[in-house]
Amino acid sequence: MTCYVRRGYQVADVFRKRGVKVIMGGVHPSFMPTEALEHADAVVVGEAELVMPKVLENLTNGRLQGIYKATRLHSLAGLPLPRYDLVNTRCYFNRAFIQTSRGCQHAYSFCAEHLMNGLRFRFRPIKEVLRENNLVGRKTVSRAPKPGWADSQKPLFYPHSRSFERPGRFLSF
Repeated sequence: MTCYVRRGYQVADVFRKRGVKVIMGGVHPSFMPTEALEHADAVVVGEAELVMPKVLENLTNGRLQGIYKATRLHSLAGLPLPRYDLVNTRCYFNRAFIQTSRGCQHAYSFCAEHLMNGLRFRFRPIKEVLRENNLVGRKTVSRAPKPGWADSQKPLFYPHSRSFERPGRFLSF
């Protein structure tokens, strides 16, 4: 189903052999939770926000219960601000990603979103998106001194270059 699932299972198996509890989630474990449970102590099916407090409580108490699944989709209102201070900014080109919506209204054959959550498109309140954008600040978006050129063959910004090698459509913030 997903191209890296075998490697994910290998990594999970190594940690379990060391006595580390493994909790899996994501597309493949959500569609194949029984299979994933062969390599994990618990599997979160679908969106995790509503079940993670229970998963963490059970983990703390040594009572993981296998498969966890929320009975509804999580509201996008009131999402906490991600801990951008934990990101090693030397390792990532873009260091802030602001979630504005979830879902899709299309049933593309190559995509699993509509199979997991239906043909719904959910928006985050615009005031919260703008607030997060202002709090995150431009410094987390790029190390480049100014916006770069958008081009299909080069990254948007060139953090180690003073020039923009390939002109394309200019983006401004």
